[in-house]
Amino acid sequence: MKIPPEASQLIKMLVNNFPHPDMAGDRAITSHIRTGIFVVLAIVSLGVSRVYIAPERVLAILLSKYVAVTPVWTPAEALIVMNVRLPRICAALMVDAALADAGSAYQNLFRNPIVSPDILGVSDGVSLRFSAVFSRSRALS
Repeated sequence: MKIPPEASQLIKMLVNNFPHPDMAGDRAITSHIRTGIFVVLAIVSLGVSRVYIAPERVLAILLSKYVAVTPVWTPAEALIVMNVRLPRICAALMVDAALADAGSAYQNLFRNPIVSPDILGVSDGVSLRFSAVFSRSRALS
């Protein structure tokens, strides 16, 4: 698959502006590696499921929203990627960010880097609520 010049310019711009000037040396390289792994895994996970879609098609579908790309995918594949899998991955990222923020808030509140939700009994309350909701949903079905 040939990358259009517009996409190539966008990639160059992102690479030249990353990492942040405050980051230095090994930390910047580690950040590049993590970002690269994240992007590769996100593209692969958009294509892997019951209906397999090749990573280059997934990338072409995503890029087609911003640059002119010759369609090499079916409309069904575009629908699956954009309306089913991409929202799920975005939701998972938001939940992950919320959990990270909650963990950071716990650590900051208690001034303890190894604090866990068990300290306030949050885990017990969440498990009780989950079991109540789960048992109710089983009874309704």
